[in-house]
Amino acid sequence: MKVNGVYSFEMKICNRWGEMVYFSNNIDNDWNGKEFFSNDVIVNRTYLYHIYVTDNNEKPWVYNGELN
Repeated sequence: MKVNGVYSFEMKICNRWGEMVYFSNNIDNDWNGKEFFSNDVIVNRTYLYHIYVTDNNEKPWVYNGELN
């Protein structure tokens, strides 16, 4: 994926207890539905995402939400 204007990127996905199940600081990586540490396929539940992007003007952009 080609993205212009992004200086830094961080994405975290957590379960409902706040435990991180996925992390990436590479905008080209996408989540494959497997747990980051064990590589096990996760259970179909609600997960929370937090995406933090800094643009080339050093302006932060924050996105939070749910995945079902």
